[in-house]
Amino acid sequence: MGLYILDFNFILMEIITNKNLTSLSLLVTLKCNLSCDYCYVFQKDIFMDFETGKNAIDFFLVSAGEEKRITFLGGEPLLNLPLVEKLLDYIEIKKRCSNKKIITLINTNGTILNKKIIDVLSKIDIIVISFDGIKSSNDLNRRFYSGNGTFDIISKNLNILLKKFPDKIILNKVISSSNVKYLYDDFIFLSGLKLFRVSILLAAGDHYWDKNKLRLLESSFNNLSKYFNKNPSYKHIIRPLEESSSPVCILSHLSCSPEGNFYPCEFLYFLGGESIGSLQNIKKEFIRCTFSEQNPLCKSHKCLNCADICKRKDFKRKSAGNAEGYSNLLKAEHILIKFKDTISKN
Repeated sequence: MGLYILDFNFILMEIITNKNLTSLSLLVTLKCNLSCDYCYVFQKDIFMDFETGKNAIDFFLVSAGEEKRITFLGGEPLLNLPLVEKLLDYIEIKKRCSNKKIITLINTNGTILNKKIIDVLSKIDIIVISFDGIKSSNDLNRRFYSGNGTFDIISKNLNILLKKFPDKIILNKVISSSNVKYLYDDFIFLSGLKLFRVSILLAAGDHYWDKNKLRLLESSFNNLSKYFNKNPSYKHIIRPLEESSSPVCILSHLSCSPEGNFYPCEFLYFLGGESIGSLQNIKKEFIRCTFSEQNPLCKSHKCLNCADICKRKDFKRKSAGNAEGYSNLLKAEHILIKFKDTISKN
């Protein structure tokens, strides 16, 4: 499938009438101050500039739909703080000129904090911090280049941010085959932090899952289910950020690279896959693919456009290294989904 060069005004008109884009991720830098074992980002000193970010936001906000979500990603996005602040100010202008609801998020590792950063974070609706739990668990994978762990500095900064912004802190808790042995203790620790939400993720491309670790993952979740049933006041932290029973089209998301190229998913960018183009040069299949809850292909995520454009499964398969590793990773995902369903139903 090749790229089709289209007139920009024609693209915008077609998006306005047909395409409902719900979320935009801005990869504002690929640079990071950490060297996490399970990180899938190829770290480089590459930074997005203001014009690229502004044009991506304009492109995104002109699309159909009344609720929009813009997320700042990296690398570590706070290493490009001037751009984040400038784009937040631009988004605020767009909010005043539009009747659309625009929510802003930032994903940060929580190791960098000062007064200026706090001032910028005050302008953001949701702050997502990567933090895996107790010291033994967190420092197993989340380390500085020196090899030192990040638990102490994240704990310190998290306490400051929870006091400043108690209702907009979410933690990303990443489960890997190496830290799964701490899973139960991690959640007991995290549930005591009075958090808004904890987002549970599996380490991308983790090919070290085996039968014993999968059994440990399942038994830990079973024990956690019992714990949360006895302590229901803590269950709310595991609810998903977006609570919706409606299916979501994977092609309603847009990621913009530092260079200004678009992808349906940031995973595809880091995989080195083909982009869907830029503002003046974009695949019309992406623009014209519209989601309908009545369409069985949309409900099952089996439409031809999804299969052709989205390569997220390819990312997991290639990074898992081999067939057995990929199979075990899928089994771990199934166990996680089962746990989330159990918590949401009880």
